[in-house]
Amino acid sequence: MRALSVYRFCRTNGSKAHHIRIIVEVLNPATQRSAVWDEKYSGSIEVICPTKIHYKLMARSCVVKGLYTLITNLFTSELRLKHVEETDFLSEYFSSFDNEIYPVILAPAFYYHPFEEVAEIIFETFGSTMFALDTPVGLSHAPGRTKHRVLLFPKGRLIKPDDVGLVITKDLNTAHAISRFQSGTQDHQDTAGDFLNYYNRNTEEVGLLKRVRQSIDSSNILFTKASPSRRESSLWSRGHSIFPEDADSEFGLETQFRKAIQDVYTSEKYSEWRSKPPAEHISPPEGDNEEEVNSDSNFRFPKSVSLENAAEMLLAWPPLRMTTPPHPAVLEQREKEILDNLKERTLTLVEFNIPHILVCCQLGWPSNFFYFLSELRNPKSANPPVVILYPEEPSHTQWGCVGMFENVFLLKGSPKYELDLMRGGVIQAARIVILANQGQPVDLAGTGVMDDRFANRGAAAYTSDIGNILVAANVQRLYGDKVVDKVIVEMQHADAFHYLRPHSNIPLSQFRRNDMRRKSEALIPFGPPYMEGKATSLAMLGFLVRSSFLNRNTISIVEQLIMGGFAVTEEGLSKDRQRILHHMEVPAGYANRTFQKLFTYLLHERSMLAIGLYRVRGNLGAPTSYVFTNPQKGCIVNPDDLVYVIT
Repeated sequence: MRALSVYRFCRTNGSKAHHIRIIVEVLNPATQRSAVWDEKYSGSIEVICPTKIHYKLMARSCVVKGLYTLITNLFTSELRLKHVEETDFLSEYFSSFDNEIYPVILAPAFYYHPFEEVAEIIFETFGSTMFALDTPVGLSHAPGRTKHRVLLFPKGRLIKPDDVGLVITKDLNTAHAISRFQSGTQDHQDTAGDFLNYYNRNTEEVGLLKRVRQSIDSSNILFTKASPSRRESSLWSRGHSIFPEDADSEFGLETQFRKAIQDVYTSEKYSEWRSKPPAEHISPPEGDNEEEVNSDSNFRFPKSVSLENAAEMLLAWPPLRMTTPPHPAVLEQREKEILDNLKERTLTLVEFNIPHILVCCQLGWPSNFFYFLSELRNPKSANPPVVILYPEEPSHTQWGCVGMFENVFLLKGSPKYELDLMRGGVIQAARIVILANQGQPVDLAGTGVMDDRFANRGAAAYTSDIGNILVAANVQRLYGDKVVDKVIVEMQHADAFHYLRPHSNIPLSQFRRNDMRRKSEALIPFGPPYMEGKATSLAMLGFLVRSSFLNRNTISIVEQLIMGGFAVTEEGLSKDRQRILHHMEVPAGYANRTFQKLFTYLLHERSMLAIGLYRVRGNLGAPTSYVFTNPQKGCIVNPDDLVYVIT
């Protein structure tokens, strides 16, 4: 309510000439789509829910090793190291940690080049990685209108003057240098000549750069305007709707029911509505992210279905729409079906023929379990069985948000005991995820988030993570050193990372005293459990609000790096996510070679954009594996590294 009060005060008393942004953080995902935020469609209120992103990011980290660390490091840079030898692994990790994402106004020299060619030029010249574009995309429900969207690795797309590059680089000065590259009062001919002279200094030219030079030598069409694509109004047209399209709750059931009403009732009853042009109807709100634009709520009912039958179909369990939690009304009406499903899915011993994911819940049933499992059931990746080890039997409302997915099972037992872990198949599991109980806040500080000198914390604030530390130690005993490749531990407090193995052995003398005094949690990203991607916490996503204030596309960038990015089609954004971030082994012939050669090979031969490495334990004396984002061009790739790529 405070956010609405601020918004209305600014709207009433502020200047209409100045656009005011209000960023609101909510804890419950259901609150994010509440009706109280309908005014956000004016574009002034932006609602962010870190909880949903946190669970999806943890789930995706089961597939992409170290992803939680990779993404959080891209938006966090708070410490400065003293002098570190280049042969020390800290030099690589800090170089990675010091990189951030900057929006860059691209220089005219890049106009009308394919995205992948510009990305290679920027990497070769500045040691920075351009991985996405902020570009205007036509709105399918509003012909002739556009809205800026983030496109992840839009290979083949020609750079336009109104495109903004999203670049991983070390500082703002480098971002400015990219914007000034080949710019100024030079005409296109001089720009092409300078471009050619610069690359004449390179001794080796392979792949796309060679083709760029050949195109400059042969003609000047590289810097001429490309013909605009045909965008007939029919491509953007859509049938008239009598309801707003995206004003819906988190459950999505309301939109489906409105579709049922629209499909069931005859057009004669709404002839005066349907005869009006779309501009005279209620203006549909524009989604803040791609999830709202590309939802799968377009379920079509059979012809001649009655409204009663349509309502029965919408209240079915498992629900028709699998990308949103079941509506509470569905969970109440389908209690018997849900409990029957729970009985069928309850195991006494795990005996699968394929590796599974073991989820350990000791401190309570996670209140937002749905978002974790929904990402594990992403059709773009493998869907292994999921076994939930939990001491009690969940209620129908709890299991109803979980049992709706295929191959999800319950095993009653406590992860505190090694025997129950072995019953859950901990030895043969592909991943072990240890979840905390995020249902109740434990930090009761009342003096502000930046001042903890007089914090009044409840007793649970000091004990809430002990259970997960114990479970992680039990798994460590059963697995030994291999646990680094298997376990993801969620903590309520990031300070608890220090109690996970391997323990930190980085000397404090490497850090500046003023930095540590300014923020006591600043050392957390340099703890081995976090560096290797083992330790996660919702507290690590505190950057979302800060970064969203500086970069409006922060949430879209994070969501696409987790769930995948959309491509542009003639009808707007694609309906499915076609750009996926994952990791791969080093290709044959590119081990012990420079990252620059690997980058060029993957971009040219495999249509992949490399953005980082996952280094294994022992590299440069590292006590643990670690994430290495945006490596330097001369960095040597090890045979046992993993390569982060967008494809």
